[in-house]
Amino acid sequence: MSIVVCYFGFEDSLRDQYFRICAITIMSFTTLLGTAGFGQAIEDYKTEIFNALVEVEWYDWDEFNKKMYLMLLISLSKPIKIKFSENISVNYEMGVQMGKAFFSTISVMEGLYKSKSDPF
Repeated sequence: MSIVVCYFGFEDSLRDQYFRICAITIMSFTTLLGTAGFGQAIEDYKTEIFNALVEVEWYDWDEFNKKMYLMLLISLSKPIKIKFSENISVNYEMGVQMGKAFFSTISVMEGLYKSKSDPF
């Protein structure tokens, strides 16, 4: 978003800059998709492992293996997430939030650009 703000803030004419705008948009979009997809894949993989472990027939095991199984279930019951901060996890939800923020910023910058060129 800071790239968009700087770009619109320091450029007077956008007519000759469409290639640069498209390139920045495509690179940002693919980076966002890759990052969000990677984070979501980790969460999904952890869920698959947990679901597979829940279905294991553990009742015939010896005591040591039962304790290890219980410890593994307890540790896997906590969500595994890659986090930027306390509230932001890298997953599809973050991708949607970033997309909304990006398009909101674009619309605000476009409005500011139009109001700058048209005083009334």
